[in-house]
Amino acid sequence: MSDLDTQQHPKVEIAVRNFGPITEADIDLRPLTVLVGPGNTGKTCFSTLVYALHGVFAELDMRSPEDVLRDTLQAELKNCFDLPSVSALRRLNGEKLPMEMTVALKARAEDDKGDWCLKLTAPASEWTLTREIAAGKEGISAKALLNYFSGERYYLPAIRGGLIQQHGLIASSLIGRATRGGRFSEVSTFSAGMAEFLQRLILYRPEKKMSNGDMHAIADALEADILGGKILARLSPTGYPDFRYRPQGMEEEMRLSRASAMVSELAPLVLFLRRGITPGDLLVIEEPEAHLHPHSQADMAVTLARLVRAGVKVMAMTHSDWLIEELSCLMLEGLLEGTKDKQASWLSPAEVGAWQFQKDAPVTEIPFELWGGIYPVDYGDVAETQYNRMVNLQAQVENGEGGGTCESP
Repeated sequence: MSDLDTQQHPKVEIAVRNFGPITEADIDLRPLTVLVGPGNTGKTCFSTLVYALHGVFAELDMRSPEDVLRDTLQAELKNCFDLPSVSALRRLNGEKLPMEMTVALKARAEDDKGDWCLKLTAPASEWTLTREIAAGKEGISAKALLNYFSGERYYLPAIRGGLIQQHGLIASSLIGRATRGGRFSEVSTFSAGMAEFLQRLILYRPEKKMSNGDMHAIADALEADILGGKILARLSPTGYPDFRYRPQGMEEEMRLSRASAMVSELAPLVLFLRRGITPGDLLVIEEPEAHLHPHSQADMAVTLARLVRAGVKVMAMTHSDWLIEELSCLMLEGLLEGTKDKQASWLSPAEVGAWQFQKDAPVTEIPFELWGGIYPVDYGDVAETQYNRMVNLQAQVENGEGGGTCESP
């Protein structure tokens, strides 16, 4: 086995308490951060927080006064969550009273002994923000934080397939006014992530300079391995882009509304890889496995790994057992001698952070194990329950019970 040849990246940790549905979470951001767990447990809430923080620190100097950082962060949170007040994010206790909410951001550089810490607290009344630099080389950790939040941010929502089919119905001038306050006007229709996603589609121009070769190659592989065809962009007479799909071996092009749901789901990723995403950018993608066959879900894991190898920071929310198992295989490949010289889809275990979200419980890290990879514990519970139910029903049918009817869950 070889030493872990991990990409150099700063240690950036986000700690939240009573934030939306999240009771407690201390999450170490990695080149690939994977969020798993049942619905309504805070995965989208946390990823939106990361997206909002990127918007703050991509524009501000770390030496900005505390009140400027606080106000900018509050405005970005309102934009990204589409809320009139950030206080609405506070979790409620058993008596439905708001609890104190904190968002703490810590960073440490490889050659620094101290943390750069920014903490936003929302008690019952007014928001406060504190900033601390522990003993160490002042400024290095802050630069490490800026390094993580550098570049552009891209958000691919779970409903991206329907949005790309209907983007032509939404005027670009309305998208710019689709969030509350801050950079946009006071019209509330979309969250900032949704608005920026739609805006990228509406302003997409086929003649725009292409991304670098790595991104283009990843897009080509995604089309060949999963989509089985090409995603094309043309300018319509109205000036808005017209996205189409051409199956392999065919000359005919079809509108995305005529293509499969799988094609519509992955078309935005192909388009942004061709003209947009570059190394150093942040890609937040909800349910990358949506509408994909299990085999294609495994191929999607390879696509995420290729993005990491190309220098893109990826955060993915998934419910897919097959995608997670393939990520585990790619992490094992990263431990083998010679693998890194043969292909560009291996992962180092140190590059991947998998986090389990649960209702009314702290978020926990899912450890990587040599003989198990990364595997959410509740997946095994579901498999065992289904197996036991199947055996029970088979026994009933074999014994002639129930008059041939089947038991429902």
